Amino acid sequence: MIARIARPIAKKVSSSSSRRFSHKPRQPESNAKGQQGELERLREEVKKRDQRLAELEKQVGEQEKQIGEQEKQIADLERQLALRKQNSTNSTNSSKPPSSDGLAVSLAGAAAESKAGGIRGDSLATGERIVA
Repeated sequence: MIARIARPIAKKVSSSSSRRFSHKPRQPESNAKGQQGELERLREEVKKRDQRLAELEKQVGEQEKQIGEQEKQIADLERQLALRKQNSTNSTNSSKPPSSDGLAVSLAGAAAESKAGGIRGDSLATGERIVA
C-alpha cells in the first residue's frame, strides 16, 4: 500500500526537479558586445541616480536647517505671547483679585494731572487775553 502511494509522488518529484533545475544554454560570444553596452548603460544610470541622490540629500540638509531656525523662531514667539498674556491679565479680565493688579494709575488720577477746562487750541485755554 505504501508503495502504491510512493510511486506517484516519486514521479512528481523527479519531473518537477528536472524542470526547476534545467540549465540554460550559454549565449554566443557575439552577444558579449550587447552585454557590454547594457553594462555601460546601467553604469551611467547608476551614476545619474547617485548625482540625483546627492542633490536631494543636499536639499534635505538645507531644509532641516530651515526647520531648525523656524522652530527657534516659533519658540521665541510663543515665549513672547506667554509674557504678553501674563502681563495683560488683571482683575478686570481674569479671576485675579484687584489687589494683585499692583500700582496702577487710575483714570481719575490721570485726569487730575491734566489742566482743567477749556477747549484745546483755544486762546483762552493757554491763558492769553484777547483785547477788544
